[in-house]
Amino acid sequence: MFSDPAVLILLYFIVPLWFFAGIGDWVCHRRTHIERTSGLPESVAHSIMLFQIGVMMLPAIVFEINAAVIAVAVVTFIVHEITALIDVSYTSPKRNVNFVEQSMHSLLEMVPLTAILLAATLHWDQFCAVFGFGAGDWSFTWKAHPLPTGYLASVMIATVLFAFVPYLEELFRCWRFRNLVSIREEFVSIAHNPRDGWKDEKGRTDCEAIVTALDQRLQKGDNTLIGNPASALFAQRR
Repeated sequence: MFSDPAVLILLYFIVPLWFFAGIGDWVCHRRTHIERTSGLPESVAHSIMLFQIGVMMLPAIVFEINAAVIAVAVVTFIVHEITALIDVSYTSPKRNVNFVEQSMHSLLEMVPLTAILLAATLHWDQFCAVFGFGAGDWSFTWKAHPLPTGYLASVMIATVLFAFVPYLEELFRCWRFRNLVSIREEFVSIAHNPRDGWKDEKGRTDCEAIVTALDQRLQKGDNTLIGNPASALFAQRR
């Protein structure tokens, strides 16, 4: 198996390129302040697409490549592309998607397609069976010759370091920022329409101090209340 150039290209070029494109895309999101622009909805879409990639990759790693595994990959790829189109159509009006990020998107679209096509060249009869040409094996069977343990461990570590951790961080950052914005909006509303506990002069002053402090944090891209001069007032009055 490992004497076939297509297998070597798939394992040692396509898969690492996939990780590179994923972490490159995350860097672009961070540099364009996704949390302050397209925000949580786009980050959720990224998490969904990451899950879809996992659904595509995992069966191919642990099971024999047959009609069933290829069909899962093809269907997941189509769903992934639809999700990507929805993501871009939502994001483009809200955040600058520069040429570097567009290049990362191109890789993230073409790399899984290339992986499927390489698998098709190695298992042509099974690929044809997916589309009704010939009989295929539709079972999920453990690989008779598993991939090397070192390779599998490397893929798992890379998945955690270059996929799970960055995109979980992005999701949390976007959620925290939206939460802070909603808190700010609440205190802006209180400043204009004082509620019980905020109707006295000190209450209004405290409210304005909290809004000002939150504005400063938001402008700096700081999503936390820790160290905020108004955080004690915030905690006391909430």
